[in-house]
Amino acid sequence: MSRRTTEAAARIRREMVEHLYGEMFPVVSISVAFAILTIAIGIREADPILYGLGAFGAVWSVGRVASMLAYRHYYQPRNAAQWEKGYAVGSVGFSACLSLTVAYTFLYSEPESQILSSGLLFAYGGGMVARISLVPWICTLNLTILAVVPGIALLVTPDYYTKFLLILLLLMYGGGLMTVGILYKAVEGFADSQRRLNLMANTDSLTGVLNRTAMNQHIAECVALQADDELIAVHFIDLDRFGEVNEAHGHIVGDEVLRMVADRLRLMKAPTDFVARYGGDEFIVIQSHIRDRKDAQALGQTIVQVLCEPYQIEDVTIDIGARDGIAVAGRKVADLNALLAACGRALQAARTGPGHVAMVEVGAPDVSQPASGDAARAAV
Repeated sequence: MSRRTTEAAARIRREMVEHLYGEMFPVVSISVAFAILTIAIGIREADPILYGLGAFGAVWSVGRVASMLAYRHYYQPRNAAQWEKGYAVGSVGFSACLSLTVAYTFLYSEPESQILSSGLLFAYGGGMVARISLVPWICTLNLTILAVVPGIALLVTPDYYTKFLLILLLLMYGGGLMTVGILYKAVEGFADSQRRLNLMANTDSLTGVLNRTAMNQHIAECVALQADDELIAVHFIDLDRFGEVNEAHGHIVGDEVLRMVADRLRLMKAPTDFVARYGGDEFIVIQSHIRDRKDAQALGQTIVQVLCEPYQIEDVTIDIGARDGIAVAGRKVADLNALLAACGRALQAARTGPGHVAMVEVGAPDVSQPASGDAARAAV
């Protein structure tokens, strides 16, 4: 799986989780309906087991509502998978409680109570398909519980009319699964189209890397996904003598050099890093999930060394230089504007200092640190 595909899958998962936790009313309404059902049937049947199932469902529903409130305060994009599993636990637990209640009424209650409970079951199943079919595994698991448990109860009851209910239940289950598949494919197709449009809008047409607008978004996302003990480094790369290439060989050769620079940067970065074209002959490399500032400095030296190697375009050999201004920040102090401003200061230090790589730490005293290794100095 390519990095871009992995990114898209992660972004879709975050969107799906936001959808699951976005609306609290359906969860509250079905919980209230379940409470009314168990109270009404419990009073009619004078059955303490129904009261117990109702109490269990009420406690579980309170837990679901609490988790949705917690999501609004504590959600972090990097924990989307855990929140998705948490929602699954809540919904599956409620489905189990509802299906047990319905199965119990099929076995031991009067027909009126069976009608009430089966009505709520079908309503909940339909709402489940309509609301969370975008996450097929959760929806399918819930539908299976809603169909299997009451289905077994209907199968063992001697009354012939319950077999008609069993047929309806199986039709709901099969139709629900088909609808989940259809809706998911439709949404997946829409998401693919949206991704293609976003790719065109967010990609630099000349080099194929991210453009400036997308770069700002990716920096913000990288900061949000950082762990507290991780660092993010933004490399601001400027090419030396690129204007002379355009003057001597024309813009066609100059454009090819920019494409080759972008290709070299893509080969040097880690799978979780990003490359963007800031404008003209300036590029940005976003280096995330690093543990030590030395990692950022080492990449900066490698970037300068590799970009300064000759470019062969047909029978023309192009020699240019490169400088890298690096801004490093932890998650708590990382800010888009602060990172870009620090990059600018670091790049100025790299232009005027003895080396070709300089680093500024956001949130620390403004001290631009030139690279101490020989690689950057020897590269130009």
